[in-house]
Amino acid sequence: MNRSIIEGIKTRLGRHESNWLEELPNVLWAIRTTEKTSHKRIPYSLVFGSEAVIPAEIGVVTQRTLNMDPEANNKETMLNLKLLEETRDQAAIQEAKYKQKMEAYYKKESSMNASSQETLYLETMRLVKKRTKENLAQSGKVHIRYLKHIRVDPIN
Repeated sequence: MNRSIIEGIKTRLGRHESNWLEELPNVLWAIRTTEKTSHKRIPYSLVFGSEAVIPAEIGVVTQRTLNMDPEANNKETMLNLKLLEETRDQAAIQEAKYKQKMEAYYKKESSMNASSQETLYLETMRLVKKRTKENLAQSGKVHIRYLKHIRVDPIN
């Protein structure tokens, strides 16, 4: 969460970070009203049980604000609040599944990386040995029969 806030402030201010406090509410609003990848829900709706109305829509007449019926809105809000606990539970389950998938993916990647890193290390050492022999032979400083004794040991 903190990383998201810092990145949001940096994005909005660029290199001039002197007025970060003025941008903080806008960044927090953006984070709270953006759908999370892990559970496909908006944090604002998990807290308040309804969609957020952006501040620009409050003062301007839009289709959304024009068709709002206060009585129906109150009934809908009460229903949403009754169903909110179930929605939160579903979001928690989806987030747990997402985290398990990510964990499995990274475990698979790290096990694959270990073998590929070993292969890369061995191939690099082979090339180093080959180039060392070639360079020494070209320089004429070492007789070619001594080059077969050059050995590169792995670093532990």
